Amino acid sequence: PAPLHDLLEELFKPIRHDFSSPFVDPSGSGTVYKHSNNIYTTPLRKDILILDVDTRYPEQLFERNKPLSWEKLDNNNLITQAVFNHYIYAKIHGYDYHYYQPLEVPGHSKTWPKIHSIANLLPSYKFIVFLDADASFHHLTLPLEWLFNRWNITSSTSLAMSRDPLNADCDLCDKRGIPMLNTGFIIAQNIPYTSRIFAAWRSCTSAPPNLPPSYAECAHWKENWAHEQSVMSEYLRYDFNPTGHEIRELECGEANGFPGHPWYDEVDCRGRFVRHHTFWKALMKETTANATMQIVMQALKQRFVEGGG
Repeated sequence: PAPLHDLLEELFKPIRHDFSSPFVDPSGSGTVYKHSNNIYTTPLRKDILILDVDTRYPEQLFERNKPLSWEKLDNNNLITQAVFNHYIYAKIHGYDYHYYQPLEVPGHSKTWPKIHSIANLLPSYKFIVFLDADASFHHLTLPLEWLFNRWNITSSTSLAMSRDPLNADCDLCDKRGIPMLNTGFIIAQNIPYTSRIFAAWRSCTSAPPNLPPSYAECAHWKENWAHEQSVMSEYLRYDFNPTGHEIRELECGEANGFPGHPWYDEVDCRGRFVRHHTFWKALMKETTANATMQIVMQALKQRFVEGGG
């Protein structure tokens, strides 16, 4: 029998969106999304890695003799729900996928290993696209090439992340009052400048002498929230973004948040393309199930109509 990834790619090929034409939201809202860039016109396929990094091990997914019940999956199984979403998305478009279980970084929060993991794997790919266990692709047939065009991910873009929502109290802002960059969804491109950014990102908590004196405060973010996200937001995005193109700040409404939460709804941060359930993780199961059923029903309808009903 054909491998599962080949079957997924073949099954959804007829409804896979192209890289340039407008995308109509299938929810019934009729919203049309466009872009005016033609940076990516041919498939990147194995040049892209979709990456999950987690120190936890999802036994229900990986243990051959462990039963898996989607109905009974709860919030403790977030990583399993995420893996399904990320893996299916990768295989529909021919991207590589890895579930990477790293060692913890001594003396650091459990969120820090993702930065080291992305940096370690990036030399093998043109792009790595990382997602947290509470983040998902909302439109599974919409390729990254289309999103890269919309977000203007050029040959000089090292990293892209979404801004956090800006509420009245600026709860998710850096010291300058600017919304933080959220590391729950990271696009990293394998170019030399990216290596410089990751070198500073990984080492700043030890205050190396090659970094400015202000980085002496980096050690504070080893275990204090928002960990690696604060290092990016307080220092790196200002010191490693000389032209404004090296670190791309994506709109919160497109690559962060979800509908139905006052923090996100107030500023229209509803995860149109990538959803991130930071404040309401229980919705992750419903979101991933709906995204999957949407493309299954689209594919079935296509074949049903073509077959004469």
